[in-house]
Amino acid sequence: MRDSLDNNTDPSGSQRIPMTTTQRAVSTALALGALLGVQGSACAASTTVHASICVAEDIIPATDLARGIDGLTNKSSETAYIACPIVRSKDPSAAGMHAFVSGFVPNGTLWCTLWSAKKSGGAIGQAFNFTGPGTFQLGNFLSQAEMPWQSVQSVECSLPPNAQLFNITVIL
Repeated sequence: MRDSLDNNTDPSGSQRIPMTTTQRAVSTALALGALLGVQGSACAASTTVHASICVAEDIIPATDLARGIDGLTNKSSETAYIACPIVRSKDPSAAGMHAFVSGFVPNGTLWCTLWSAKKSGGAIGQAFNFTGPGTFQLGNFLSQAEMPWQSVQSVECSLPPNAQLFNITVIL
């Protein structure tokens, strides 16, 4: 039997065609891709940006919004209203866009709205909130129809005193 295997035949006498290493690798990659459902157009793109890109919407002293390695903190005794641009790595797909904001609220309620504004005017918003104390990761969704060509998206939040935003994550 050993001789028949060495001559590229199996025990039944059928001819075997040996696979090269490259053929095995390609076959394995195709099988794994099919099992995992990985397809080029179906892959979601995720972008996370530091909350220090957010800016104040109201007139507050610059020292009241502290930017650090841990994000953006409202050092004021009053609620700060901030706007954070959404950074998209690609145009929205049929799956739409999810946007998440993470941070910490020691007390009070954080309110955020995910906005989409059209170049020609008009905007649509989806609100979400969190009441402290605690860390949070909140998000909302915009459909592809709510993000037409040449539209821009942002998250606007009311940040209670001593509350903090860590980052904004977008999944397209």
